Amino acid sequence: SDLLMLLAHKGLFYSAADKGSDLQATHRTITHSELRRMYPDGPSLEDLEASLTEEDKSCYLDLAPYVQIAPYTFDAHGSAERTYELYRTLGLRSLIIVDNNAQPIGEVTRRDLYSFQQEEGSEKMKAA
Repeated sequence: SDLLMLLAHKGLFYSAADKGSDLQATHRTITHSELRRMYPDGPSLEDLEASLTEEDKSCYLDLAPYVQIAPYTFDAHGSAERTYELYRTLGLRSLIIVDNNAQPIGEVTRRDLYSFQQEEGSEKMKAA
């Protein structure tokens, strides 16, 4: 995942002493293109855990450059068909699922839809 890729780059970490400073001016970020070039050779969670020192674990990672400020959301009671349409028409990578109070309760990723599509295809093949 992107988070594992970011955590593998210790140059992105900063300490509590740096927390109040201007992070954009003092810390490096990785572009989306750089993250894509690293796939699929990213670290496993186990490898990443083994590589982090106690000092690393006490540091921070600024995720602000990597998150969407206003992500697309979808009602928890919406149809799977409409979800699929949104992915296809908007080219989404993820969709935040919200409850009746607009609180996030889950996420549907492109991978989730692909897995669902594969399962549906195999079910149709069994029925034929």
